[in-house]
Amino acid sequence: MTADRLTRAVRRQLGLGRVLPLGGRGDTVWVTERAAAGVLRAAAGAVPGVRVGTLRIGTANGPCGPDGQGGSGGQPGDAAGALPRRPLRVEAGFEATPERPLPESAARLRDALWRAAAEGVGLETEAVDLIVTGLLEEGGPRVALPSEPVDPPEGGRTATTADRAAASVPGVAGLTSRLGGQRHPSQVQIAVDAGHRALDVGRAVAMAVTAVTQDVTTVVVTDIAGD
Repeated sequence: MTADRLTRAVRRQLGLGRVLPLGGRGDTVWVTERAAAGVLRAAAGAVPGVRVGTLRIGTANGPCGPDGQGGSGGQPGDAAGALPRRPLRVEAGFEATPERPLPESAARLRDALWRAAAEGVGLETEAVDLIVTGLLEEGGPRVALPSEPVDPPEGGRTATTADRAAASVPGVAGLTSRLGGQRHPSQVQIAVDAGHRALDVGRAVAMAVTAVTQDVTTVVVTDIAGD
């Protein structure tokens, strides 16, 4: 098993999903699938009459399943075992009430997922594919999905200059250590506060850390706090 495949297998076991690219080719910011999916699920939860079940994010020209292609080519600023830096596709299964026509419910849900991916996270999304998996009882209760807690800032070690630079950026809730081995020594893992776009915070962290390390900095957003 290659190092990248082993990294992806460990992340699946930890429930983090894959590591997705944020921004364009000039960026060095990434986000875990679980963190991004949490933002999309929160947006979907505000759409009346629908309830999202499965939700996966993968490359637009590849499978969204857990064994989708990974490997980012090993360029400076890449995250180990991450998906290639190319447009992404969101796949979601949902149930809907019969109060509205299914095409209308699907259109509302697709629009909410598009906006959340772009404006809430910063994903370059090329497609949002939806599958109707069932019908909800008319007027039935909505089920609220519990939000994932964000880890507090790391403890147990002395903060480096790079750590302090990253933690000082507005929108950073704290530094995390969810991912395993790092391909580049200047990789920083962060949690993002509610109300902040992950890509914008990640870019600011990359600039702040690069300024003190003089090295290409990889930023991985592992957690995004809910509103």
